Amino acid sequence: MRYMFAQRLKELRVKSGLTQMQFAEIFKISSGTIAMWETGKRAPDKDTIVKIANYFHVSTDYLLGNEQKNSDDSELNSAFFRLKKGLEPYDLDEEDAEFLLTVFKAHKEKNK
Repeated sequence: MRYMFAQRLKELRVKSGLTQMQFAEIFKISSGTIAMWETGKRAPDKDTIVKIANYFHVSTDYLLGNEQKNSDDSELNSAFFRLKKGLEPYDLDEEDAEFLLTVFKAHKEKNK
């Protein structure tokens, strides 16, 4: 479990355009802790896993390696995080981000 979590966390962080330092600041932990998670030397507690899954809009099962994610979702999440990062000066709250993700998904479905 720890190895798959490490891989998935790093993949999600990199695709979202975050450095370990930026990610650590978001979760108010040290960048050394992130490095240990991403190398599989340590793993976060269950509450933190849920927070990370919510942040990246993936399930905890995906994050822990218990399910696959299709490439459409991966591309969508990557585009969403680039947009969210570009909108940081506008101070989006989580509700706004969820709304944007819903719009992204609806648009993707409409254009299939």
